[in-house]
Amino acid sequence: NSTIIVTEYNRSVQAFLGSDATVVSPTGNVLIQARNADSHAHATARGGAGGGIAIAKFIAESTAATTTSAHVDEGSDVSSAGFTLRADATDYAEADLFTLGIGVGAGAVGDATANAQASVSARFGPAGGSQSGNPTRLLATGAVLIQSTADQEAQSDADSVSGGGIAVGSIRSNANVDGSNQVVLGDNARIDSFGAITLRAQSSVDADADA
Repeated sequence: NSTIIVTEYNRSVQAFLGSDATVVSPTGNVLIQARNADSHAHATARGGAGGGIAIAKFIAESTAATTTSAHVDEGSDVSSAGFTLRADATDYAEADLFTLGIGVGAGAVGDATANAQASVSARFGPAGGSQSGNPTRLLATGAVLIQSTADQEAQSDADSVSGGGIAVGSIRSNANVDGSNQVVLGDNARIDSFGAITLRAQSSVDADADA
């Protein structure tokens, strides 16, 4: 006897200027932002076994896997006051498991697994290996910010109760955080600014497994 609960949350968000695009905003700021907010996957499995020689297995697995990208493609030309290119993602995966085994030879075993997997990038210019030689240009009179942020959390909680003669109870709890977070200034890209130029990639990661 087994119960398997699997929850997957997959989403892709992009904001970009295509190849050879032109944007002119001499007195205004330009913002290109991809935001993947509140991506939440939650799996819960509860159950038990009782009586003579009864074994039940329970699995709860949740995965939050998102792709977030903000980019200015090769050959684009942007003129503006300030300029911001950013990609922001928040992924949360949660798995809860409770098993109960009562009786002679009764047992309940279980696995709880939470996976947070985010791929986040902010790129100005061509992607690696795709350069054709056309320059990607930015002329700004104000500050320039190119930023990528990833906030990932995986929480797994597994509880088991067993009782009676030769009762069996076994549980495992796993919390996994994986992914990538990067800011890229591509080949043949040029940024001229009269203000500050900031390239920043930052991540916040939390993995917690309780059993």
